[in-house]
Amino acid sequence: KEHTAVCNIASISLKACVDTNAVISKPFMREIQKTLEKLQRIKEKDPPDDESYHDPGSTASGDSCPSIDTQSNEGGQLDNPGEESPPAGLKSNPSNGSATKKNHVARSNPKTPGANQRRAEKAQEATWERALRDAESLVYKMFKINTLQRTVRAAVRVLDQVVDITYSPCPKARKSNARNRALAIGASGFHDALLILKIPFDSELADIASRIAMENIHYAASEESQYRARTKGACEAHRNSQMSKGLFQHNLWDIVEASSGRDKTRLTLSWAGLNKKIETNGMRNSLLTGVAPTQTSSKVAGN
Repeated sequence: KEHTAVCNIASISLKACVDTNAVISKPFMREIQKTLEKLQRIKEKDPPDDESYHDPGSTASGDSCPSIDTQSNEGGQLDNPGEESPPAGLKSNPSNGSATKKNHVARSNPKTPGANQRRAEKAQEATWERALRDAESLVYKMFKINTLQRTVRAAVRVLDQVVDITYSPCPKARKSNARNRALAIGASGFHDALLILKIPFDSELADIASRIAMENIHYAASEESQYRARTKGACEAHRNSQMSKGLFQHNLWDIVEASSGRDKTRLTLSWAGLNKKIETNGMRNSLLTGVAPTQTSSKVAGN
């Protein structure tokens, strides 16, 4: 085929990056359980309803039913019974029979359902924000992040050298390999790490741990690739790539660095600073991360 791709694959064991000193610490494990309970409690909690306000126009079922005056005579009947009544929000003018818009004056009482609901939602978002920050701080204690990043950088260096020494008998594959210098660094053993830390797979804390681990893998790989581009030159495919325009993988999914609140996809590292380095140096590799076939490598790593 015209676009034959060659990709060098590596798998990082997240199980090996679990901080064993934290695991054997009973206070730390209790902190994990408290964080799990706190996130679950906040997730299931609904905004409080304000019972101090009562809408006189509401029905017994709680649905608001606005009162609309459609009477044009003292007897309460329309002039022409066969005609349709005016639409909601309009009333008939007895003087000329024309429909004029009914003015609904907003209540000046600050204790309206909208204001109370906004206040409750704002308070709930602030609570969730604090819980997320505490959980993120806890995840950085669970894993040896420095070890994870060093391992990823070493994998980028080794696999990038493999690109140079690899011989491809197919000329098109050889040309594609030199142009793209594609790598695919994945992760394995994450479920083992959760089992060691006694974190349920479907919990909010597991989502946060997965996000932070994958973010650090992508960040360390990008940082090492731009460093090698500074010393050895950027790959040819970087010239018209999304990365050359300052767009990382998370930018293509509308994930921003300053996101907050209930957004579980927010970032924790300084991607803006890394982006400035890439604008100057470029990238040595057109592809860095991928979903590698980790079944065999997981068995080798004992995951």
